[in-house]
Amino acid sequence: MYDPLRKYTLDVYWRIVESLPERKYEYIDGDIRMMTGGSLAHSQTSTRIAGILDRALYDTEFYLYKQY
Repeated sequence: MYDPLRKYTLDVYWRIVESLPERKYEYIDGDIRMMTGGSLAHSQTSTRIAGILDRALYDTEFYLYKQY
């Protein structure tokens, strides 16, 4: 069970992350927090920016990779 006053180790963090792969967590100074999901607006904005960057990099030596 999660205790907000306890400082967790990286080992505990990785056990939680590996046991719940459908959720995302962050680890900061011994605190483990579940991250919120992305919104439709965020997804649309990031896709548009990626498209702009991809067109700007066309026919250059650089490539754009998107991480999910």
